[in-house]
Amino acid sequence: MAVYAYFWSDEQGESVDKVQQHGLTCQDWQYVFENCQLEEVSRSSDRLIRIANTPDGRRLCVVFEWNGACSRLLDSS
Repeated sequence: MAVYAYFWSDEQGESVDKVQQHGLTCQDWQYVFENCQLEEVSRSSDRLIRIANTPDGRRLCVVFEWNGACSRLLDSS
């Protein structure tokens, strides 16, 4: 079983701000990341995208990149 640690930044323009700009919560992002049904590589940026349905039925994708042993939020929608 994978174990993930998330390091959210409240600074303007950083991770929490990016998630909220899309009407999501950090919990939404984490759910999609941990329960992905599909992982693809973006054709435009070569970054990873994870896609999943949330418990309330929304289909979301999160864009991220691995940074060594960590991942970094880039965008979500």
